[in-house]
Amino acid sequence: MCALNVEKGMKLNMDNIKMKTLSLCKFNKDNKYHMIFLKKMISDKTITARFNGFLPNLTKNYDDDILGKGFFVADEKNLIGYVDIGNYSEDERSVYIRQAIDIEKRGKSYGKRTLSEISDLIFYMHPEVESIKAKVANDNIACLRMLSDCGYKWLHDDYYALENPYIKNSNKK
Repeated sequence: MCALNVEKGMKLNMDNIKMKTLSLCKFNKDNKYHMIFLKKMISDKTITARFNGFLPNLTKNYDDDILGKGFFVADEKNLIGYVDIGNYSEDERSVYIRQAIDIEKRGKSYGKRTLSEISDLIFYMHPEVESIKAKVANDNIACLRMLSDCGYKWLHDDYYALENPYIKNSNKK
């Protein structure tokens, strides 16, 4: 479960949200390292072929909530990827998530750690979210394996979902 040192409802420092082992970093266009990393991510065809349009959510970090925003993901030393968290859908009681890991950091469990930690953070901060959904192409074997390792189950078509472990099944509508 969530290893944050924050209480529910507590205002977060949106510049750097420390999760269990990784951090979410608010994009700063005046930060040279952020701009270099962004250009690197945009120029990586393995990312852009499957992952378009992340800049709008990356620049939406103007309030103290994580939903509907994009963040860089960092370990103790470096930026390692990007995560995009959708807006809450009342009809579905869910949010959609997508992530991309820097090609040089792949194969080192960063994707799995990112997905696991961000999923836990979303459920911890937003108990109204009953599931997190991801759309993944069937040929993206590494991502499918990662989703499975993190407890995501096939929903339909190319969609996978993780149910909120903080909610008891009897409380769901």
